[in-house]
Amino acid sequence: QGRGIGFTIPINTAKRVSGDLLDAGRIARGYPGVTIQPLPRELARYWGEPDVHGVVVGSVARGSPAEAAGIEVGDVLTSFDGEALRAEKDEDLGQFQRLVALKTVGKEVAIEVARGGERRTLGATLAAQPKYVPDEVESAHGFTVEEITEASFRLQRLPRREGVLVSFVEPGSEAAEAGMQRGDLIVEIEKSPIATLEDFRQA
Repeated sequence: QGRGIGFTIPINTAKRVSGDLLDAGRIARGYPGVTIQPLPRELARYWGEPDVHGVVVGSVARGSPAEAAGIEVGDVLTSFDGEALRAEKDEDLGQFQRLVALKTVGKEVAIEVARGGERRTLGATLAAQPKYVPDEVESAHGFTVEEITEASFRLQRLPRREGVLVSFVEPGSEAAEAGMQRGDLIVEIEKSPIATLEDFRQA
């Protein structure tokens, strides 16, 4: 079953990643701010555009380069910075992700969009990939909090972006006895507003 499986990394990718790490201490990847899904032939025919190939926009992040460029949910992205897009199955989506990863933060790219039978080209300036794994702080009272990232704000449908999120409560601790639960949003401590993880540390 393992025949033909390769784990090689293109040298240009390795050089770019090592350069990012040496220069900035982290990997800087471009971020358009969309989630995508394939465009199977059946769906293209249903929309009356059987000859259109690309990827379908499933969501657009608030404040993202895609939103600023005017990209909307349901748009079909047909090309990215001059490269034609084609994804009829989930496993084909890697093409778009690789193209985005090759672009540097701050680069302006041309994105061709099919919408309602019309084609248009939109310009987007790629931002830095937002933090996905949040920083955490463990308190002395038996609970841990984490910063609110764009991902946690959307996935957990939080009511606000300010505050810190309780990520762990130790059973039998002061926090547990007080009724604190995982998923609670802390926005104030002793009348001091808590908007960030640093506010929590100081409080």
